[in-house]
Amino acid sequence: MLLSEVEKKTIESLHTGESYTIGGVAMGQNKRYEVQKVSDVEYKVGVYDLMIRLGVDYVKSPIEVIDFIETN
Repeated sequence: MLLSEVEKKTIESLHTGESYTIGGVAMGQNKRYEVQKVSDVEYKVGVYDLMIRLGVDYVKSPIEVIDFIETN
């Protein structure tokens, strides 16, 4: 899934404890990504297909979050 510039900037500007959801049924897509900034140096990315969690990964930077989403 390719992210828009707005989605990329939103991920980059998350504060610790904040979450951001991309895609999903409401957007006409089966796949959904949930991004949470866990700490200053850790992000949690969950991948869902409809209501089923396909996986969760932890990465260190917004660039890694963006790469993860755009390549999965």
